Amino acid sequence: MRKEDEITKEFLDNILASIEEGVLTIDKKTRITSFNRAAEEITGFKKEEVLNKECCHILKSDLCKGSCPLEEILETGKPVFNYEIMITNKTGNKVPVNITTSPLRSSNNEIIGAVENFRDLTKHKGLW
Repeated sequence: MRKEDEITKEFLDNILASIEEGVLTIDKKTRITSFNRAAEEITGFKKEEVLNKECCHILKSDLCKGSCPLEEILETGKPVFNYEIMITNKTGNKVPVNITTSPLRSSNNEIIGAVENFRDLTKHKGLW
C-alpha cells in the first residue's frame, strides 16, 4: 500500500507541476500546503519559502484584509469563479491575477482547506 501511495503522490505532484496556472492549497488556518511551479513563477517565491506560511503574508492581495475569497470559502464552502485581484510579488511589484477558488473536502465532506488557481493577467492588460 505504501508504494501505491508514493506513486499516487508523485502522479499528483506531476499534474500540479504541469499546470500553466498558479495553484496553491491552504489548510483551515490559511497556511499554504502546496504551491506549484507556475505559482513560483508568478509570485517569485519558491515553494520552500511559502509552505506552512499564511497565504496573506505571501500573496499580499488587496483582499487579504476583510474579504479574502479563501477565508470565505473556508466558512461557506462556496467556490469563487473568475475573480480579478491584485497580489504583490516577492520583489514588491503588483501583479493582476484572475483567481478561482474551491473548497477541499475530506471523505466525510468536511471542509479541510481550499485550493486556488490564479492566472497572471499582466500580458493581457498590456503591462509588460
